[in-house]
Amino acid sequence: MKKHNYNKSIMRVSICIFSLLFWCIFTGCNSKQETETSKINNVVKRDSNQGIKISDNTIDTIKNLMDSTMFSKESRKILLLETDSYIIQTTYELFIYTCVKFIKENKIEEDKYLLKLFINNRSRSINAKKLVNNWKIKERLKFRIADLIESGDCILYNKTNKHLERIILKNNFSRSQIYGRQFITIDKHLILETVDAIE
Repeated sequence: MKKHNYNKSIMRVSICIFSLLFWCIFTGCNSKQETETSKINNVVKRDSNQGIKISDNTIDTIKNLMDSTMFSKESRKILLLETDSYIIQTTYELFIYTCVKFIKENKIEEDKYLLKLFINNRSRSINAKKLVNNWKIKERLKFRIADLIESGDCILYNKTNKHLERIILKNNFSRSQIYGRQFITIDKHLILETVDAIE
């Protein structure tokens, strides 16, 4: 009888410990998520009063970006875009996949040429800006970079703060008869803008 009560006591203590552990993990995750959500809300709120103009002040989508684990030692890298503050990179495989997928659906000649440029380059590390020198092809490259950001298949390195941005905000905008996309960091820096349609 004593042994049975002893086992029941151990089971109760185990359940309490497990419940406490689960509660700590759950509230910790929620706290982190609330912090990120709070930052995102502040971006939209602050922007309506000051700073960089984000068209029509609406954030349509929150995108999660990859971290550095996407690159293995064997990975071929593509430097997609570099500014004074940011670097955007992806793997060769993801870039090729994105181009092929788009071409299958749209069959645009400039995109076929863009794909060919990268397929013919055998470097371990490719600088897209140096590889592409035709302005029409550069425009097509910008759209493919936008696709990679939108699908989260790239890394965004903040050179100023020396860390990877894990979240980016996408805003679909319209100005007069121009429609496009903006990709913005939580700290309200415009990374890339595309014009997708003009009416």
